[in-house]
Amino acid sequence: MNAEELKKIERKFNKAKKIHCLKLNKEVDVTNVPRLQYNPDEDTVTSPSRIICFWKEGVFAEVIK
Repeated sequence: MNAEELKKIERKFNKAKKIHCLKLNKEVDVTNVPRLQYNPDEDTVTSPSRIICFWKEGVFAEVIK
């Protein structure tokens, strides 16, 4: 994944307040996530702590609100 692809994912979620997390399989508040990061070993885009997953293997998390 290149920087432009990561920016597209960040733009998709930049106004999201809650998503259905792909790792936790539940609704989570994402209002305080400062930025996203790509993890090539898992092929995921997550919060910096790697707890909240926004994108995994080509699948986007669902925006709840």
